[in-house]
Amino acid sequence: MMLYTHILAGVFVFTIVSEIVNPSANPGFISLAFMISIIAAIAPDFDMVFELVPRKLRIVKHRGITHTLLALIASSAIITIYNKLLAVYYSFGYGSHLLLDGVTKSGIKPFYPFKYKLRGPITTGGLSEIPVAAILIISVWILA
Repeated sequence: MMLYTHILAGVFVFTIVSEIVNPSANPGFISLAFMISIIAAIAPDFDMVFELVPRKLRIVKHRGITHTLLALIASSAIITIYNKLLAVYYSFGYGSHLLLDGVTKSGIKPFYPFKYKLRGPITTGGLSEIPVAAILIISVWILA
């Protein structure tokens, strides 16, 4: 999926989690939870930085280790040390990224080190991604 779809998923996750956990009305916490949700929704693509390195020298490939349940669990555990409630926002944001990339034709290998590949019918950046983004926008609008 494209960056804008992952950001929309982060906003959607923030909206849903906020409805469920009903955080305090502290505006600072709410702002931080919003940012964490969006950052987490794009975090697995931080491996794209390695695309700038020549192929033979890359230690991480796109949709590799950062697109696994292992990375989700490990990074969520680190956030949990800081704040358990923020970890909920983070976990769902990161998970939304894995779910969205898992329904693309390129897919992901969520169960590292096993070779199983999760993939679906959506072409990243293609017309089939537009309804996904539209559903996320409409869902946030209805829930907000």
